[in-house]
Order: sequence, then C-alpha cells, then structure tokens
Amino acid sequence: MERYRDDNEENEILRISEPAAEDDVPKRWRPSQDTIEAISQRPVLPSLSDTTSASIQGKAFREEMAAMTKQERGTWGERAVIAEAQSYGHRILSEHADKSNTPGYDCVSWDARTHTLHIWEAKNRSATNESDDSTTEYKLGALDIEKRLASAKRFMKDLPVDDPDRQEIVEAVEQNHVQCHIRLGPDTDISFAPLDKLEWDSVDVKQYNYAEMLRVR
Repeated sequence: MERYRDDNEENEILRISEPAAEDDVPKRWRPSQDTIEAISQRPVLPSLSDTTSASIQGKAFREEMAAMTKQERGTWGERAVIAEAQSYGHRILSEHADKSNTPGYDCVSWDARTHTLHIWEAKNRSATNESDDSTTEYKLGALDIEKRLASAKRFMKDLPVDDPDRQEIVEAVEQNHVQCHIRLGPDTDISFAPLDKLEWDSVDVKQYNYAEMLRVR
C-alpha cells in the first residue's frame, strides 16, 4: 500500500534540499592573524610548468653549447653582457664579441646618467669542466683592482679624442668611478677564481639563467 506524505513532511523535505541561509550556518573556526600572515609569507614554489620550461631551456642550452667551440661559447657570453649593458641604456665603448679571445675586457660601457665606466667580463663554459691553461694565480692577478684601474687607464688611450663623452669618462676613471661586472653562464664553474680573495671595493657578480642566454643566441 502506497504511503502519502502529509504537508508537514513535504515542507521538511523542501527545507532540507534548499541552500541554508547564512544565519542558519554555525560559526566556523577561523585561523588567527599570525597564521594568516605566516601563510602569506610562505615561499612561492615554482609551478610544474615553470620547472618543465626551465628543464627544456636547459636542454636546449646544453645542446647548443655541445655543438660550439670554446671560442664560440665565449662569444655567446660576450653577446649576453653587451645586451645587458645596452638594456641599462649604456653606450658601448668597446667590445670584441666577434673575436672572444682578443686581449682586453669583454665589454666596456659608459653610463652618462651616473657618470660611471662599466667593465664587463663574461665566462660561459659548459658543464663538462673545460680545461684551461691559465693558473688560478694568473686569473686572480688579472682581476686585481690595481690592474683593473691600470687597464681602464690604458683603455682611455684608445678612446677617440673626439668622443663626445671623453672628458667625463677621463674624470670618472681618475676618480675611480668604475664598476666591474662578472657574468657567468648557467653551467659555468667559478671555482677557478675564488671571489672572496679578490681585493675589490665593489664587484657585481651574476649567473645568467638559461632563458637569458637563449635570448641572445
């Protein structure tokens, strides 16, 4: 025998199936302010897509490096420092990316806004420990501040007399307004020159990531 619901039962079923009103919901636990702040300050982990992208870029970079000679790898690093200097609005005074083994700094640039001469050195080596004939002592000496300034002054002799900024550049070098930058390829091992042994008043050291290098390939 079929049972029929009365009106009260029907209303109860309808009431339960409808969304609860805000006032009917019991107050729930909320985290303390300290907990909220701790959560907001937690480090942001790279997403899976970012990690995958970096892996792909690393593979592409290493494949390019494997197909290059040592000189070509150096040229790639020098193109990167030239591009970086230009991105800051510097005027390039000297560079030899087409012949990376040419003596002298990889790039020298002038920042007219801060009246500072910038010297750039790039080291772009593969992850397979490339051999190098230079000793650590030689390399440290080549990067010593006295030789850096002496080289900067020698560089001034090659600067054209009619260079529009020549007088300001001369004054910057005489006043030691010279900033040195060391730029490293993503897989470059810098153990060849312990930076803590360099007697520099200031040095800007940065290691490029794969994306930055691939952009200037």
